[in-house]
Amino acid sequence: MSGAEIERLRRRERELEAEVARLRDDRSSSPAGHYAAIFGSAVDFAIITTDRNGRVTAWNPGAERILGWSAGEMVGQPTSTFFTPEDRVAGWPETEMRCAAETGRANDERWHLRKDGTRFWASGELMPLRSPEGASLGFLKILRDRTEATASEGETRRVRDELQVVTDALPVLISFIDRDYVYRFVNRYYETWFGRPASEILDRRVREVVGEAVYQARLPLMARALAGEDIAFDGLMPYRDGASRQSEIRYIPRRAVDGTVDGIFVMVTDIAERQAAQADLQEAEDRLRLALEGAGTGIYDYDLVTGMLTWDARTRALFGLSDDDPVSYEGAFLPGVHPDDRERADRAVQAAIGSRDGFDIEYRVVGRHDGVERVLAARGNTVFRDGRPVRFVGTVRDITEARAAEASARRLAALVEQSSDFIGLAGLGGKAEFLNEAGRRLVGLASLEEARRYDVADFFEPGDRSTVLEEALPAARESGFWEGDLSFRNFSTGAAVPVHYTIFPVRDAHGAVTGYGTVTRDLTERRRQESFRDALITFGDRLQGCRRTAEMAAVGAEIMARTLGLDRAGYGTVDEALERIEIERDWTAPGVASVAGRHRFDDYGEVRAGLEEGREIVIPDVTLDPRTAGNPGPLLDIGVRALINVPVMEHGRIVAVLFLHDRQVRDWRTDKLAFIRDIAERTRAAIERFRAEASRRESEEQFRVFAQAIPNQVWAAHPDGSLYWFMSGCPLSRKRVLSGSDGGSGAVMSQAS
Repeated sequence: MSGAEIERLRRRERELEAEVARLRDDRSSSPAGHYAAIFGSAVDFAIITTDRNGRVTAWNPGAERILGWSAGEMVGQPTSTFFTPEDRVAGWPETEMRCAAETGRANDERWHLRKDGTRFWASGELMPLRSPEGASLGFLKILRDRTEATASEGETRRVRDELQVVTDALPVLISFIDRDYVYRFVNRYYETWFGRPASEILDRRVREVVGEAVYQARLPLMARALAGEDIAFDGLMPYRDGASRQSEIRYIPRRAVDGTVDGIFVMVTDIAERQAAQADLQEAEDRLRLALEGAGTGIYDYDLVTGMLTWDARTRALFGLSDDDPVSYEGAFLPGVHPDDRERADRAVQAAIGSRDGFDIEYRVVGRHDGVERVLAARGNTVFRDGRPVRFVGTVRDITEARAAEASARRLAALVEQSSDFIGLAGLGGKAEFLNEAGRRLVGLASLEEARRYDVADFFEPGDRSTVLEEALPAARESGFWEGDLSFRNFSTGAAVPVHYTIFPVRDAHGAVTGYGTVTRDLTERRRQESFRDALITFGDRLQGCRRTAEMAAVGAEIMARTLGLDRAGYGTVDEALERIEIERDWTAPGVASVAGRHRFDDYGEVRAGLEEGREIVIPDVTLDPRTAGNPGPLLDIGVRALINVPVMEHGRIVAVLFLHDRQVRDWRTDKLAFIRDIAERTRAAIERFRAEASRRESEEQFRVFAQAIPNQVWAAHPDGSLYWFMSGCPLSRKRVLSGSDGGSGAVMSQAS
């Protein structure tokens, strides 16, 4: 129970005691009727009086509504009737009365029983009743049902803590900047980034932290975000020791309950390493402080006979009124409700007045004097007398912060759900509890319910599970963090997925470990690019030892097939009509037959269309592609379900085809096609260079043979007259300088022998 509620109950206690005193002094019917109205109107509260032994002497309608027994059933019965069996055994009813008698009051925060045997969480107090002379008359107990509110507040705190811990592990700069461009929140990563404590950044202006030049450059973008626009861009972010790092920066407007932007969330991700090597998992921290406090409750009393509206101090404060401001339904309540909610609230109240169902509604108010907009939760019930509605009483509660916190939690949950990283939570026993959409997609799971069937270790390849259980989890428990490169397994395909895995403990508000969280990065793309790079290096090295063009083509085919995990690859020359291909040899995986020999293109469908123009033929599935689906049998017979034909062009004409085959359907990704084209072009260039070099050597040899066969003395000289070649048997010295050089590019001379 909040302090405001306790104070209100104490005030109600004093009022009741004063009323009892007045009734003793004045036995007239009017005060007694007023006392009965007060006692009977508080239907949201159980008000019970007992004698000194704890037997019920009075039982108001609120007690009947909350506990289920009527006054006739309970008067004379002990209050232990609605205590739980275990509390009765423990002696709590007696302990409560003894504490109230000794100290003046006793808190009642525990489970109680209703007439139907169900339990509810009660919140209230027990206080002694005394005569004007100070003699003990018994006790007054006031309580209310807080079951739903207690469960809701606990769940909200749990969700907030879990989400806060998860985002706390993300290594991005996350801050909140208000409309005055002042940092109101910075996460711990700011300390690492700038190399100084967060206290030197928090509550400072942006220009003081990032410098005047960067501030002026960012100012127009921040202004757009404060106007309500989501902003994302790449730019240099000041770093510690005067350096800067290329970063991805986002400005996300934060909207208040009324929809206005009161500041911006800033997310800065370091992308320098990602742009350079796409190597390291980027971690991000996010601690968005969502304050959820249970607000005090105000009480109102609307006299339907006189039209008088009575508000307590708390209700007045929620509507921004002073103690002296007059209140009425038309003059204070309706004008105080936000214009957009006014008609709806009025309809709800009017419908509830006179109804036995009451009402429960939320609406916004704008304080008359302070102008503050608040969200209130209001409840009300009609009090009937002799079948006539005479009063409408109820409570109002400020839920502004709770609603704002829920909206922030939803935004935070959306941020986690939209992340491209694998983000998950597991309980202390290792059972998965949460996995975002990107994570489920990475490991081939269709739903969160499916993910919750597995333990943490189940997500990994068998060879990595011991590392997780014996190294990662113990390290997370003992040191608070573990990271390393491991492999997930895809539950749908069984394929291994290389990842950079992080794991950290999730703690509750008291610091106790309640489970584990992870923010994990998929390394598949990086590993693929590394394999392509290594394959190109290997290809270049192996080309050095090739002595024939066919050998060069075979090396290229083998490198492609091994790197991409294919069944067969080869190189074949084609005739001028592009009707046949002659395959001298091909590379095949173990157990796959060779297709070396002569083949007709037309026997295998439209697998040559576009080759003459230099376009490759790419078919992921020969049974579905229209070029081969009409008769895929010949291809399937030689173990081809997916294929690529890459033309090798010389002087604008196709001279050969480099082909790739696989027995499975293949997804020919853009990066794989680029790798294939790269190998094909390097193969073509290497073959062309090899042939050019062979042609040059052949020409030189023919020239030498010709020169040796003629009877003249023949030599060749540089423009300066120095000889660089002469026929065998020529009497001229190699270092002799020819006379009469005209400064040309060189000369070939001869003379009769």
